[in-house]
Amino acid sequence: SEAEAEAERFELNIIRFGSPPHSLRLQVIQGAAEAVKACSAGKWAVCTSGTTKYASAALQAVGLPKPDVFVTADTVAQGKPNPDPYLQGASSLSLSASSCIAGVAVEDAPNGVRSGKAAGTKVLALVTRHLREEVKEAGGDWVVDDLSK
Repeated sequence: SEAEAEAERFELNIIRFGSPPHSLRLQVIQGAAEAVKACSAGKWAVCTSGTTKYASAALQAVGLPKPDVFVTADTVAQGKPNPDPYLQGASSLSLSASSCIAGVAVEDAPNGVRSGKAAGTKVLALVTRHLREEVKEAGGDWVVDDLSK
């Protein structure tokens, strides 16, 4: 539809030019590349509120690989804060959500934290676009600034 096409153009412009009102381009979270490298092949997933096209472009823009299991807003019936994204990701990895990635979801938004908790995972909450208090109040088990430690 025309609305979907416009949403797609908007998302791709965020990748190219940064999200309004910010003029910065997307940047990889410190320690993310090392964390991805430390994961066993086929044993990690991305569960995002972004669309497949947007999330794929974002990963490419910051130089991170696309995992085999890639759950996006357009591949799940109910998005975050519902548990569906994490439940689908765990199922696709042939794991229960509570055992997924040692029981840990990495999230940077309150609704993502809520989604992980509702799925039964522990949540490592990153302070990026939201205040530390917001991700902690959403249920983050640990709250950190980045993935470097």
